[in-house]
Amino acid sequence: MRKVKKVPKIDKKKFKKMFNDYMHELSEFDYTIKFDKKNQVIYQWFDYYWIEKTRFVFYLIVDDYIAGFAMVRKVEENMFEIAEFYILPEFRGNGNAMWFAQYALNNFDGNFEFSTMLTNGRAVNFWNKVSLQYNHKEKTDKEYKHWQIIK
Repeated sequence: MRKVKKVPKIDKKKFKKMFNDYMHELSEFDYTIKFDKKNQVIYQWFDYYWIEKTRFVFYLIVDDYIAGFAMVRKVEENMFEIAEFYILPEFRGNGNAMWFAQYALNNFDGNFEFSTMLTNGRAVNFWNKVSLQYNHKEKTDKEYKHWQIIK
């Protein structure tokens, strides 16, 4: 059974470990990700997800296990962005990622945008499949592919 749970502030330390693991995996494709001397990701917006009312962080729960997370932010009126999205490797390939992406896109009242580096072929393929479920626009620049979901 799948469900979504807002990540409470009390879970921030536990969440940060998963987030750091995600960023290490992502750094294989994204040279802009940096780590400090303790091998912790440098991500200036992390704490803001528990401070600002325009930022949201959710766990994907599958059969009572934390299976991933999504970080969403309101960019402007009627526009949201999936800033970060992660499914733990052991929960991939079962439709969990698609279910969770659709949950995120369908549970906010507004349009969405998201992007990924072109070097991350698996993510490009995944977000292409997600975007085909919606009225969307896409563009590619030198390093990124960008999608916009129009509701």
